[in-house]
Amino acid sequence: MKLDTLFKQFPSFHKWTLQKKLNEKNLTILTEFQDIKKIQALIQWIENHHVSHSQGIQILELGGELLLMNKSLLSVLKEKQQSQKLIEKLKEMRFPKSSLREKEKKQILNKLQLGKSIKAKYIREKDRTGLQLEFKSFSLKDFNQKIQKLNSLSKQTSLWQN
Repeated sequence: MKLDTLFKQFPSFHKWTLQKKLNEKNLTILTEFQDIKKIQALIQWIENHHVSHSQGIQILELGGELLLMNKSLLSVLKEKQQSQKLIEKLKEMRFPKSSLREKEKKQILNKLQLGKSIKAKYIREKDRTGLQLEFKSFSLKDFNQKIQKLNSLSKQTSLWQN
């Protein structure tokens, strides 16, 4: 389907794409659909919610891929939720195994007793996952204590496996 046809059918969506400065590359997934009805609910969800540029791109990509895989999005789109929650649910649907692994790793981190002064977070950057650590030390003794706590992370081999 051509984007012009889509924009005529959904003028609010077109206005949003202009406001958020999306380009043709960002909207390529939409050109894969021949039947406008197939993507109607996804576009209407974007029209009716305050979606940022990056969130909109993620929602279109993930939602479009799922629709091309013949997965229904209606139940997920009907839930009253914020954009980030929708993205998380779409990722779970699109990548069920890796989403489950990430959840398990986050649970392991939550169970570790690193203390309130050390922040550990499981992150994904592009196609890699890892740990983001943050702490402050105000003395050598404090620093050494935190390093000892951080050493417990190296013993958690399940955190480092894909």
